Amino acid sequence: MDRSRFRNTIVTMTDLIPQRVPGLLQSQLAKAGVPVYSLGMRRGVPSPVAAMRFFRIVRKVRPHILQTWMYHADLLGLLVGKLAGVSAIAWNIRCSAMDMAHYRRMSAVVLRVLVPLSRYPQVVLANSQSGIRVHKELGYTARRWLYIPNSLDLDEFRPDRCAKAQLCSELGICQDTRLIGLMARFHPMKDHSNFIAAASMLAADDPSLHFVLAGLGVDSSNDEVRRLVESTGLPHRFHLLGQRHDVGRITAALDIACSSSAFGEGSSNAVAEAMACGVPCVVTDVGDSAFIVQNIGKVVPPKDTQSFARACRELLNLSPRRRSELGLAARAWAEERFSLDTVIGCYQGLYEQMTLVPQRFGQRT
Repeated sequence: MDRSRFRNTIVTMTDLIPQRVPGLLQSQLAKAGVPVYSLGMRRGVPSPVAAMRFFRIVRKVRPHILQTWMYHADLLGLLVGKLAGVSAIAWNIRCSAMDMAHYRRMSAVVLRVLVPLSRYPQVVLANSQSGIRVHKELGYTARRWLYIPNSLDLDEFRPDRCAKAQLCSELGICQDTRLIGLMARFHPMKDHSNFIAAASMLAADDPSLHFVLAGLGVDSSNDEVRRLVESTGLPHRFHLLGQRHDVGRITAALDIACSSSAFGEGSSNAVAEAMACGVPCVVTDVGDSAFIVQNIGKVVPPKDTQSFARACRELLNLSPRRRSELGLAARAWAEERFSLDTVIGCYQGLYEQMTLVPQRFGQRT
């Protein structure tokens, strides 16, 4: 953001940053001069002590705007923000229709509590149009709704002719091997079992295919992932890379990028990143994935393994010229919708409205 107009401070509810990306985000944020506080909360355990710690941080920083992200932070931010006298509060929804059976009971309680409280923030943001629709159906009565998509660093996620050779060398496979990938943390929402089942069908018909999976928990130490891969009878065709910090290079090496989500997805970063890399996609019709892909890739129903495999096969059978055309179109679409400059501009415009004309901004629309 424009530092002559904005100063940012980050508060994490848990110690999420060091657990997932040891040292990386902290060093980037420190270099950018962004203070970071952690409340040290335990997942699923309400903490009055942490709430008081947050209250003290807010009173110390005295922000004009308190922007919260996802359900638990929305609740804590609204309660503490109102108590601390913050003049403008914004919520941010990052999902669509959630299957709460896969989450702690406390998460379902928090969501129920948020429904009647949704009229109090000045604005409720969502990174997906589907997220807005689903939460309206849940009973959210926001003063204002606003869709702002996720952003992409288009210098990091870009077409790279050398990426395929580099990744194949790392994996110890031939450079003419065709690669289908799924970049997603291990979670029931992402439905790795559907992707692996479709991959098994494709692998049985095409010996030139290999499958690349990366994300938190997607490695050989995960017994469930390992069992799914071994059940295909072709475990040597699957490459479990775990959490990586070079996802742009891996994605650019793929022939097809996939999103197999079964529910809950708002706006898939992995799909937009693949398009920015000029890689055609096969996605399930969950959240905004169909909107992101447009007619540049393939959209199939969730949990439909046959359709998923068939869509991948159709893309693989395209001529090199047609695949190149799809790649160019995907990159152009990503540049138009998801560039950092575009999305940051949306947030900066919103925040200026919230601080300069709060009495008018808070009117219901």
